[in-house]
Amino acid sequence: MVNFRSLSGWTKNHQSTYGALMNCYCVELKEEKAKSHFEKMDELNFVNNSLPFNNMMSMYMRLGQPEKVPLLVDAMKQRGLLPCEITYSIWMQSCGSLNDLEGLEKVIDEMGKDCEVKTTWNTFSSLAGIYNKAGLYEKAESALRTMEEKMNPNNRHAHHFLISLYAGISKASEVERVWESLKKARPEVNNMSYLFMFNYRENMITSLYVIGFSCLHYKYGNFFLLCSCC
Repeated sequence: MVNFRSLSGWTKNHQSTYGALMNCYCVELKEEKAKSHFEKMDELNFVNNSLPFNNMMSMYMRLGQPEKVPLLVDAMKQRGLLPCEITYSIWMQSCGSLNDLEGLEKVIDEMGKDCEVKTTWNTFSSLAGIYNKAGLYEKAESALRTMEEKMNPNNRHAHHFLISLYAGISKASEVERVWESLKKARPEVNNMSYLFMFNYRENMITSLYVIGFSCLHYKYGNFFLLCSCC
């Protein structure tokens, strides 16, 4: 890594240089250095877009402090800076981590009203995952429907996400439909795609085995207990 102090005056004092160093501190989870550097950037009027805030938000998510993300969003708005797609995505994830579904709905509502923000399939993939974790399967499925509308039908990666997320809400028919859609769009199915389906079907078989054994134990439990005592 280039030593910041060794840079020449113009390069050292350029906004992009400060931004790069800010990103490094946040990626390395050096909270105190990141905060100090943020203040220095602020003194130089380099905190004039969402990027430094996004770096800080990402760092706090990785540090297990999601409660600090909404505070940073508020601080950004107080400066007249608008959230970008990345800001909204991190904000949504923080609400999910905090189980703040009311806050999540607020983010979605605000994002829908923001004409400058273009939502992508990744946005609704994240949203579906949060709803799934909260047990709100109907909302998760609705988010997945929107995700399908937004994604490129030839995007293999997006199909993989759909398979995993539909499997997570126990929609076997949707998993199979997405699988057929992927094979139609990308006939040259690669190993990763097969791995996603293999894992799904393996988990399905395991779940059916556990359910079947539980039913047998419930029905013949006394018989098993009697046999074990003989």
